[in-house]
Amino acid sequence: MLATIRDQGLCLCPRCLVPKRKLDQLGILADTRNRFSKARKYDGDSVREARRSIYELGMGINGAAIQRELKATSAVPTLVSIQRVLQQCCKLLKTTPCS
Repeated sequence: MLATIRDQGLCLCPRCLVPKRKLDQLGILADTRNRFSKARKYDGDSVREARRSIYELGMGINGAAIQRELKATSAVPTLVSIQRVLQQCCKLLKTTPCS
């Protein structure tokens, strides 16, 4: 998970998307609510679109198109292999009754 977070990005926490500008609220009730409501999720669609722009369209990794896709969540164009496996397991567990 840490490999998918941009160094010096807008969101510092590897578990949530609370922006740097809200660090002054650290530890108060609003901060706790923000951390739960803005929990970080792997956004495979944005990453795939950014990678397509880089590898198929030849755009620069620091280009505007890539920044537009990934900067808001401090993401980088790195695919996480285990994510696909975890998604498949979750789908399986939701459709298969647990005994």
